[in-house]
Amino acid sequence: MCLYFIRSFLGKPIGNGHPMAVVVTRRDIAQHLLQFSSESVFTCDVVAAAIGLAVLNTVRAESLKFNAEAVGTFLREGLRTLASKHKVIG
Repeated sequence: MCLYFIRSFLGKPIGNGHPMAVVVTRRDIAQHLLQFSSESVFTCDVVAAAIGLAVLNTVRAESLKFNAEAVGTFLREGLRTLASKHKVIG
């Protein structure tokens, strides 16, 4: 399996420090991009693909999506509490 990496604003976090980036989109949009884009836009470096897969596997294995949701909910509730006490927070 080959992962296609396109320059975007995600930067190094997706590669856990390794410089790589991705496009996050729906399948139909990605297929359209692949159909009308030149191959020079894409790279398929074996090392980058292995790193990307390792990061994605870690995200899944450690349920980081759900952790981010829980932390986000906690932060949002805390900010709402502060906003009710301080008019400068909107």
